[in-house]
Amino acid sequence: MNPEESAPLWGSPVPPTSQAPATPAPGYVPAPTPEPPKKGNGLLIGLVAGGTAFLAVVAVVVVVALREPPTVAATPPPFPSTTTYPPTTTYPPTTTSSTTSQPPTTRITTTHPAPSSATVPPGYTLITGPAGVRTAIPADWPVRAGAVPSNQQADSPTRKGDVLRFGGSEAPAGTLLESVRSNESDNTGIRDGYHRLHLANLPPPTTAVAEVVQWEFLYNTDTGPKHAIGRFWRLRGTDYVVYASASVDTWPSVRAVFDVMTQTAGPIT
Repeated sequence: MNPEESAPLWGSPVPPTSQAPATPAPGYVPAPTPEPPKKGNGLLIGLVAGGTAFLAVVAVVVVVALREPPTVAATPPPFPSTTTYPPTTTYPPTTTSSTTSQPPTTRITTTHPAPSSATVPPGYTLITGPAGVRTAIPADWPVRAGAVPSNQQADSPTRKGDVLRFGGSEAPAGTLLESVRSNESDNTGIRDGYHRLHLANLPPPTTAVAEVVQWEFLYNTDTGPKHAIGRFWRLRGTDYVVYASASVDTWPSVRAVFDVMTQTAGPIT
């Protein structure tokens, strides 16, 4: 069969115009013919459809905006032009006045005054020894040459072995403290029972004195334990010393003699 002569895919065949209309079958109800649209209805329908589409698009945009906010790089706001800063603190200039400078090193002027007849207590005499050392000693203590030419010795008239020494010699290389420490380790006469009580620098009594050292110790002798103390000072290339040694039982009185020796010792200027 020729496909072009076959029945249509849907509906009844259209009768030719020359034939009379076919009589409908009994009970047949024709389908209602749609009413043609009224004038202006097409425009209204288009507006409604367009508005609905617009609302749908807007709704989608709003939903997207609520769900996924756009990522925009945050830009810090500029500083307001009215921002002010505290003024720079101005400190007063450093003063060089002597009233604000650090206090000078304490001087033990009461320990080393320049010896004179006015400072020598009653019962003492001012004596001069090797290298021009000066000090006051009890007037009844006889003086003789020391074990070495650089010092002299005064002996107690009442207790054998209690002695005073004073002298001076050219300062060796190194500090005065190093020199005294060397004497501590090399002096064979004090090794038996040696016990150091003090060995350290003291403040110089004047600016002319370069260094002061005090050394105090205990040691044993054939006559029993002894207590000794020495005050050393360095001035213009010379090391000076005043020294006292006594038995332990007579030490308090000899220590008082040593205090007078240090109070009147010189030279210090």
